[in-house]
Amino acid sequence: MYKNIEKNTKLELKDLVVYQEGQVVSKTLVQNDLVSMTVFSFDKGEEISTHAAGGDAMVTVLEGKVGLPLAVRCPTWSRGKC
Repeated sequence: MYKNIEKNTKLELKDLVVYQEGQVVSKTLVQNDLVSMTVFSFDKGEEISTHAAGGDAMVTVLEGKVGLPLAVRCPTWSRGKC
């Protein structure tokens, strides 16, 4: 099931959610039994709590830097760099 997006449409991921001061903003794009795809925007200093997922996770940094403490090989990521 697609959510919040049109099928067969070119998307600019960085434009799907906007920064909000002091907030974490998210938008679910796809949600079904096989895959879940959500775009997040974090204001500086914001974080999400530790959680478990039923499958693998993929992280792509579109702007700024993010710390991923559980990413052993590369705990800090920035756009295009690990």
